[in-house]
Amino acid sequence: MSSVNVLVAVNVEQALVQAASGNTNIGNFVYMVDSTGYCSSGQGGHELTTTVTSGETIVWTVQSIDPSTEVTIIGFEGNAIGTPGGSHIINPMQYPQFSGSVWGGQVYAASSGPDQYSIRLLLGGGVHCWFDPFIISNAPANQ
Repeated sequence: MSSVNVLVAVNVEQALVQAASGNTNIGNFVYMVDSTGYCSSGQGGHELTTTVTSGETIVWTVQSIDPSTEVTIIGFEGNAIGTPGGSHIINPMQYPQFSGSVWGGQVYAASSGPDQYSIRLLLGGGVHCWFDPFIISNAPANQ
């Protein structure tokens, strides 16, 4: 099966300003695109809906828009996230060779519709923030 790449670009400087005011949902400063092209909605925004087929691997890469500020992924949460069973469809893990900037996981189940999940980030200076895009997982055509 193939991989679907998701790029998460973050305006860290503006996200830090908002987080300092107490709001750690930094969706307004996140811009996402994926390699599925026309299949996904929300390209360029923070609520990207990535459409995949069960068995594919999703690889998330986070990058700061300003190269002088840091951002890393520290985890994923939500009903779609976890070990197989229940409504879980993927269990992303850090790719350690990329120091927290790249995570991925194989989609192991189809979903009944769009599943929202949260990506937890660590911004420069040790600030914890999050935002919440979507995944749609379809069963393979031969099932």
